[in-house]
Amino acid sequence: MRHRLGGMCAILAYVLPPSDASLLPGPAGRSPRPAPRAGAAVPLALGLLTVLLVLTGCYPQPLRGQPAQPLATEVSTDADLVARVPAEVAKDGVLDVGTDPAFQPMAYLTADNLLAGFDIALTQAIAAKLGLDPVFTLEAGTALESGVRLGRFEAAVAALPLGPGETSEADAVLYLDSGTRLATTTGSGLAADRLCGAAITALEGSVQVSQLSEASERCEAAGQPPVRILTRENQDAATRSVLVGSADGMVGEAPVVEAAVKTYAGELALASGVFAPVKLAILTDPAIAGLGQVVADAVDALIEDGAYAEILGGNGLTSGGVEQAQLLPAGSSY
Repeated sequence: MRHRLGGMCAILAYVLPPSDASLLPGPAGRSPRPAPRAGAAVPLALGLLTVLLVLTGCYPQPLRGQPAQPLATEVSTDADLVARVPAEVAKDGVLDVGTDPAFQPMAYLTADNLLAGFDIALTQAIAAKLGLDPVFTLEAGTALESGVRLGRFEAAVAALPLGPGETSEADAVLYLDSGTRLATTTGSGLAADRLCGAAITALEGSVQVSQLSEASERCEAAGQPPVRILTRENQDAATRSVLVGSADGMVGEAPVVEAAVKTYAGELALASGVFAPVKLAILTDPAIAGLGQVVADAVDALIEDGAYAEILGGNGLTSGGVEQAQLLPAGSSY
């Protein structure tokens, strides 16, 4: 899981200290921050701030209430599931969800500044099954797990990977089979099993860093130069490193890497095979008893009624769908 905040966060926290953050809504359950003065500068400032934070992958103050594209798939409420929603979640009718829109096609911002992607749509569908309204909070991907564990939000999604044997501090609902894929510059000749001596980027604190470390150890054991592992604070930075030639390749969750290759067709190429298997997880607050299980059961209901497959296809994903969600309590692994 991604678990660390990078140095850019500290820089932005200095640029935008809490005393100057009155443009940002307060988290659920807290008094709202003072309203900004009226004027054309307010929406402009909000737009510029959102762009800056997405590009850096860091949000010094979580941005609660980010609007999302309407759910295109019709989803019916499930009365049995509604009855099982924990009281502390049901009391306000809202599912507070943290996300980082830097992982197209899973979670990203449209040109109209609306959240979109498979993770966003699936979360909306889960909330609909449970009779709740999803409220999204923008947060750095590296801070989502701790945000759930500390109760800043009740759940989190953003192409969050969990590798075999890896554990999370939050409850994890496994909802998509994925894998680590490698993208390189076109014609590089690199492959998942030919990385010795290459400079490869990965998201800071991600399972991919561990996977690259293992690959590097195998290189050295075979008498070859190690993999040069370059960590980046967000996926866009990892992609840019390859495009500008400061890295030979990048690794990440399959849907995200495949989308980057499609976006930069002719500049990036997808290396053959899956570098290593991972599953993607929705994280839920382990302090809210029963929340993880009812979210997993909502995913199962969406699989059963066909909405899951429709959302999958509607976001351009042609593989990775599961037949049943799996709940891993905090600290456990698969």
